[in-house]
Amino acid sequence: MGGLTPGYEYDIFTMKKHVTTGLLLILFTMAGQAQDIYSKENLEKASLEELYQYLTQARKLKKTGGTVTIVGTSTMLLGGIFIASDRETAFYVGSSMVLGGLVINLFGLPTLAKGSSRVKKVSEVWNSRSNPVQMALVPCSLYNYQTQHILPGISLRIMF
Repeated sequence: MGGLTPGYEYDIFTMKKHVTTGLLLILFTMAGQAQDIYSKENLEKASLEELYQYLTQARKLKKTGGTVTIVGTSTMLLGGIFIASDRETAFYVGSSMVLGGLVINLFGLPTLAKGSSRVKKVSEVWNSRSNPVQMALVPCSLYNYQTQHILPGISLRIMF
């Protein structure tokens, strides 16, 4: 009659479930691999150029998260102003803006938190590697007052 068999709907539902499960598995795998990049062990093995690149990417992610969060919050506030007006159309537009701003914040806040966490991790390794305690043995001369001679010596300099 309609051309669809009752089993056809079940097959589409099963297929959608498998496709969704597969996509989520790929997403979680990629997210897990991305976390390996910013692990303490990997960051300590990375060169200074790689650390600089990771730090630049983390700062960009933090900046993007902050911008998206600001846009979401201002959209919510503007929607609240529309809701407060007496017009019925403005109420519906304001309600949709508040919901849209909430959805934008749901993406912006985790991005901001992830970027801040990555900046902190990379900065710790960067600072420990780029500003280590420096020690140097420097030749010097010492004057002996009793014998009134200049004697060669070695001075230990510690800079931190």
